[in-house]
Amino acid sequence: AKTPTNTTPIINWSSVAGVDHYAVYRDGSTTPIGTSTSASYTDTTTLADGTHSYTVATADASGNLSSQSPPVAIVVDKTAPVASNPAVTPARILFTGTLSISANATDALSGVVGGEYYIDTDPGQGHGTSMTYSAATGKITASRSVSSGAFSVGNHTVYMRTKDAAGNWSTTVSKTFFYV
Repeated sequence: AKTPTNTTPIINWSSVAGVDHYAVYRDGSTTPIGTSTSASYTDTTTLADGTHSYTVATADASGNLSSQSPPVAIVVDKTAPVASNPAVTPARILFTGTLSISANATDALSGVVGGEYYIDTDPGQGHGTSMTYSAATGKITASRSVSSGAFSVGNHTVYMRTKDAAGNWSTTVSKTFFYV
């Protein structure tokens, strides 16, 4: 199973010869949450964020169940990470220079894996310019070289967002710089 996940967990296991069906259990329950005739099960229950454990038992045609398998943990994370305290330096560029772009990035469950930025126009999540995440600083960072004529004269806004290991994106934070 993919973990962490921000979607419905799909549990897969090795098939066993001579089995009629499999009983699937979640979070230590002794009552199955469902059954499957194949070596896969999709848990369609709306699950809370956090770690959930799954076990499987085999059943013969008479319904006799084996003992449950060892548990497999799956992290469900549907909560977006948080980007905050955006910074763009320098605040003013005269013809050419390098922008240093950063924001704080946090995620309580699956962890931050990166981020992206864009200037003025949103290209859509996952289509911005990549930003590197540092666990040591808790920041996403990037540098952007600016050449003469790269922007029209005036204010421009740098938008930043961060992504967690489950694939959730934060809302954007922004900072403005002036280009001359």
